[in-house]
Amino acid sequence: MMRVEEALIELGEHPLHRSSYSNVLIAILNAYLPQRVRVTLNNTGQHVLTVIYQLSDETLQEKILQKKLGTVRNKDAYRTSVLWLSGLLSMGVVLYAVIEVVSQGSPSSEILQYLMGLESP
Repeated sequence: MMRVEEALIELGEHPLHRSSYSNVLIAILNAYLPQRVRVTLNNTGQHVLTVIYQLSDETLQEKILQKKLGTVRNKDAYRTSVLWLSGLLSMGVVLYAVIEVVSQGSPSSEILQYLMGLESP
């Protein structure tokens, strides 16, 4: 399991958004670092390490650097597949409804007169 220090060293001069742990890193760093220091996706790993090493509280330094990042989940394939399938199902239902309406032919004169009656006050 990767720790904050390992992830930041691995990033080096690359920005945090390059890491698969970017969101977790930002959440941890912004929670532990003083409020005057805000970490963003554009900060480099080296810059963040420098900020951490400049902290006067060594126990806080260790706490931040040794924090475990956990495992990175996939890009939520389940959610994506459910959204795609529901979209395809919706398109299928709409297509079926359109085909059903078209196959019935034009509306009868009674239906047209009823609809025309709805428009007038």
